[in-house]
Amino acid sequence: MVWPLLALLLSPVGAEDIVKTTVVQTRYKIDSRFEPVLRETVEKLRRQLRAKRAEGKLITFVSIPLSARGGGNYALNSEVAEAVKKRLETRYGPEYFWALAPGLVESSLPEIEGRRATGSEYMYMWTEVLAGEQGLGEDFDLIYFCGPTDFGRFFGFDGEGDLEKLKLFMTRRAEQDPDFARTVSTPEQRRAFLRYYGFSASVAASTGAHDEWNLFRRVNERRREKWGVARRLPFYFDGEMVAPPVSESPVTSGYEFRGGGEE
Repeated sequence: MVWPLLALLLSPVGAEDIVKTTVVQTRYKIDSRFEPVLRETVEKLRRQLRAKRAEGKLITFVSIPLSARGGGNYALNSEVAEAVKKRLETRYGPEYFWALAPGLVESSLPEIEGRRATGSEYMYMWTEVLAGEQGLGEDFDLIYFCGPTDFGRFFGFDGEGDLEKLKLFMTRRAEQDPDFARTVSTPEQRRAFLRYYGFSASVAASTGAHDEWNLFRRVNERRREKWGVARRLPFYFDGEMVAPPVSESPVTSGYEFRGGGEE
């Protein structure tokens, strides 16, 4: 009986995983210590969306991979998110259009007792924000899923020697940014960086984006039942509208909790 007692003594005080059910009836297992800040952040983002809507703006959500898995870099992905946001606002006109992108200041969760929020906490939060209070995605007009072309624009790819351009970017960035340099300090890390941003960087490589795709597919089912097919949220991927057979198809879930348990 020593090990169970030791585990209890070493576990964080007040820590408890709980399963939360979202407005669209999906579930996420979260650390209960994050529950207050998650509620606060959801309300803050909803107020921001309402304010933009009150200004008469059409609103999009930018879905983009953020984690460092597979050779990615969080800070770099956040910069790409900001670049996509600005490009879309320029394309449609900032007077009439506003984009909400993850990874920016307004959506960051603080550490609690030395612990960072995981993908489950973030996806519970984002689901509540994106689905809206009615579960109809009523705060959004367009859903934009980032693809390889979006990343390629950031690095200046032009279809000729793109990996060489990426390697040059990596080398220059490492010379200027010590934190970034530590992430590409070995040959294996550098190959992973080139492979990820050269071939893979898109929502296809994002666990959370898989949940976001399934979320908006559910939202569109609800919108179709309530308002008809003309009021479905359009999906864009890599700058182009996604055809209905694709946008209506589910993908493998990401952080969504599939086990037993109650909220």
